Amino acid sequence: MPDSEKSRFIQAEQPGATEEGPAAPGWLEDSVARAFATLPATVPSSVRNTYIDCLASVRRGSDVEGTWNACQAGVMRALASVPELTDDQRETFRLLLEKIESDLGAEL
Repeated sequence: MPDSEKSRFIQAEQPGATEEGPAAPGWLEDSVARAFATLPATVPSSVRNTYIDCLASVRRGSDVEGTWNACQAGVMRALASVPELTDDQRETFRLLLEKIESDLGAEL
């Protein structure tokens, strides 16, 4: 293989800046979307997306529970600024997140 062809092949095999972040199980986005659908529409979609990315970044052998606690804490901090959410709604939502995290943990 000529050097120029080798160079193109090597470049094609390397990840680029446009590739998406960590992979998540196919069901994760749908489960998180259903949980977030229980919240007022004023909650920015960026909170949901950040949570998904955070969960997807967890890898076997890492501090799974600690990372998930941090992911969940970030969401709950963001929800603290949503005045129309009651404490009961926040707690119900937190339990939905814990169920998602438990299901995800079963796959790690």
